[in-house]
Amino acid sequence: NELDSLRAKNAELERRLEEMDGHGGAAAAGAAAGAGAGSAAQEAQIKELQAKVDSQHSDYKKEKKKHKKAAAERDELQGKVAALGVELERAKRAAAVADGTVTTVVRVRPPAPNESGKTVVDVPNPSTVTVNGEAFNGFAFCAGPDLNNNIDASLEDLRPTARAVAQGFNSCVMTLGPMGGGKSHFCSAASKTLLGDVFKAVDEATRPGGRAQSFTPSYSITCVEVNCDGMFD
Repeated sequence: NELDSLRAKNAELERRLEEMDGHGGAAAAGAAAGAGAGSAAQEAQIKELQAKVDSQHSDYKKEKKKHKKAAAERDELQGKVAALGVELERAKRAAAVADGTVTTVVRVRPPAPNESGKTVVDVPNPSTVTVNGEAFNGFAFCAGPDLNNNIDASLEDLRPTARAVAQGFNSCVMTLGPMGGGKSHFCSAASKTLLGDVFKAVDEATRPGGRAQSFTPSYSITCVEVNCDGMFD
C-alpha cells in the first residue's frame, strides 16, 4: 500500500511538471526544478521499498524450502522409528520363546485375479487387524496384502519358535482360515524355512563347545491346517 501511494504521488508530480513546462518563465522553471527534485526523491524511495519487498520475498522462499525439507526428514524418521519398534517387539518375543510362548501372526493374503468385491479386512499397523471397522489386536505381527513377500514377513516371528526345538521344545505351526485362504501355501513355505532354521540350531548346539556336544537329536515340526469357512480371508 505504501509503495502504491508513493507511485501515485510520483505520477502526480510528473503531471504537474509537464504543466509547468508549458507555462515557461523563471517561476515555472524554479517550480519544475523543485518538482524534479521531489520526483527523484520519490523514485529513490520507491526503489528502496521495492528492494525490501524483494528481500523479504526471497527470505520467505528460503524458509518455505527449509520447512518442506524438515517435514520430509520428520516423515522419514517416523518411518524408521516405527520399523525399529517392530524389530524391538520382535526381539522381545524371540527372547521369551524359551518359556514356551505361543506366537500368533496374521497374514491377509492379496486378492486373487478372479476375486472382486468390498474389502472388509484392513491392517492399519503391524499388530492390529480391523474387520468391518472393528479392531482386533494382540497379535505378534500382522502382514497386510500390500506388504511385499508378506509370507516371509509373517514367518519372521515364527522362526524363533522353530529354533527352540534344539533346546528340547516341541514346535507346531497351526494355520486357521477359510477354504482358499492360503493355509497350504503358507505351510509349504513355513516347513522349508523353519526346518532350515532347526538344522542350523541343532548344528550349533552339537558343535564342539556347544551347549550339548553328545546327543542324538530327534525333532520334528508339525504343520496343522484348520479350515474355518466362517472366517474372512
